[in-house]
Amino acid sequence: MIVQPLLAIRVLAFITAIILFWLVSTQTKEVKKHVTEGFVSFLTTWILLFIGAKLLTKWQLLLDHPIALLAYPSGTLEFYIATAAITVIKLYKNKSSIYTHEYVQLIAFSWFSFSVFTIVFNDEGAWSELILTFLFIILITLVNIPILTVIFIVLLTGIYGLFYPSPELMGYRMDPWFYIGIALLCSLLLLFDKRRDLP
Repeated sequence: MIVQPLLAIRVLAFITAIILFWLVSTQTKEVKKHVTEGFVSFLTTWILLFIGAKLLTKWQLLLDHPIALLAYPSGTLEFYIATAAITVIKLYKNKSSIYTHEYVQLIAFSWFSFSVFTIVFNDEGAWSELILTFLFIILITLVNIPILTVIFIVLLTGIYGLFYPSPELMGYRMDPWFYIGIALLCSLLLLFDKRRDLP
C-alpha cells in the first residue's frame, strides 16, 4: 500500500502539534494527557463524520462499489459537511470546557505544522498560509476567548480568499465562502451562548 505524501504530512503535523503542546503548555501532566486524548477523539469524530458524509454524497457509487467507503476520504464536499458538523458539535459541547483553549491551540499547531512541512518536504504550499497559521498561534496564545480567535482567523482567511487564491486547510483547497460560513456559524453559537446566559 502506497501512502500518499499529503496523508503522511497530515499525520506528521498532528503528531508535531501534540509534541509542541506538551512542550509549551504549563498544564500538569495529567491535564496534558486528558487534552491529548480529547484532541485524538476530536480527530476520530471528524474522520467518522467525513466517512459518514460520503454515505450521503456518494450513496449511488457505494451501492456498486461498497469498498469505496474504505478509501482515503478526499472529497471537498464531504470535508465541508464534516467540518461544519464537528464545529457545531464540539463548540456547543465544549463551549464551557476549561480545555477549549488547548484544543484550539492544538488545531493551530497542526495547521501551522502542515504549512511548514508542505513547504519543506513537498516543495509546495504558500507563504501566505504559513503567515496566517503563525498568526493563528500568536492569537490563540494571547487571547483567552478561543471562539473569538477562531472567528477572526477564519473570517480573515475567507476575505483573503475573495481577492487571492483561497488558502488551503491541511491540503484541501477551500472556497472563501466556507471560511466565512464557519465564522458566521461560530458567531451565532457565541451569540446564542451569551443570550442564554442573560437573566
